[in-house]
Amino acid sequence: MRSLLAILLFAAPLFAQSDEFRVYSDAPRLLLTPQRLRLLQRERERDSLRWQPFNALISGGAAMPEPGFAWALYYRVSGQMAWGKKAVDWALSDDGKDLRQLALVFDWCGPAMTDAQTDRLGTKLERALAAGSSPA
Repeated sequence: MRSLLAILLFAAPLFAQSDEFRVYSDAPRLLLTPQRLRLLQRERERDSLRWQPFNALISGGAAMPEPGFAWALYYRVSGQMAWGKKAVDWALSDDGKDLRQLALVFDWCGPAMTDAQTDRLGTKLERALAAGSSPA
């Protein structure tokens, strides 16, 4: 019994949860690993058959079923700030209700956002997570 108590006392700090959370990698963190991003950027540079349809849809202004995701991805791959700003504007608008897309825009479009936009989008995400549903 004493050995069990000693083990529990010794192991207690290992099981204690910390309130501190740290991120050790640069954005983008969600879905786009550095390797995937480099691959997509190379596809764009080569103007590959995989890139051409996506580029044509975005550049042509086609209505996308997931505009936040599409514009944020195009911004990250192409580096064109206008598309990042468009994704951020969508996320902050009343149309931006899909929590998954909001999280991707928040992660991928950080450089395209002002501090005020970052705060607003962060608050929108926090409220949606607290509510357990999509933001209103």
